[in-house]
Amino acid sequence: MDKAKEVFSNSSAPYWPGTTTQGGGTLVIGNAQVIAMEVVVSKLLRWLLKSNSHSILYLISVHTASQALLGGFSGFFDDVKYADASPTTVEAFMDGAKGIPGLFAAQYVVNTGLQGLHFPGFSFKDMLITGASKALTRPIINLAFESLPTSIQTNFAAHDEMVNKQKTIARFKSKN
Repeated sequence: MDKAKEVFSNSSAPYWPGTTTQGGGTLVIGNAQVIAMEVVVSKLLRWLLKSNSHSILYLISVHTASQALLGGFSGFFDDVKYADASPTTVEAFMDGAKGIPGLFAAQYVVNTGLQGLHFPGFSFKDMLITGASKALTRPIINLAFESLPTSIQTNFAAHDEMVNKQKTIARFKSKN
């Protein structure tokens, strides 16, 4: 029974307030901020590349589902650098790219919910846009971070803390 509680606790942590040291609703709002940015970047990339556009609701579903998977699938990488630590644009891009495996896993989960059990059939262009939307969001947040209000900065920091905590307890991490 303890294992079942642990699975539920780990998978629901990104969506409940008070699961970070900041407490309160900062994690929920931080996740919502990141999801909103990723959806906007994805829609913009799809529009610029004249790609088949997914609905906003579908993109929100995929990016929301990915929040519980980000740290687990990035276990082999270094921790995400907090935006308030002023990472370089390249470091921020690399931190964004660390979430791509979790995003693809979430896309499979959402598609399985919509279509049933299936073999994934992604086009290269769709995979490129999906991954780019995840990777490009971090540098955009990083560039705007200093000009954002403190409360918004705190919310983004709560999201980064969540990802690093997920990574710490992940089973897919390297043995150092």
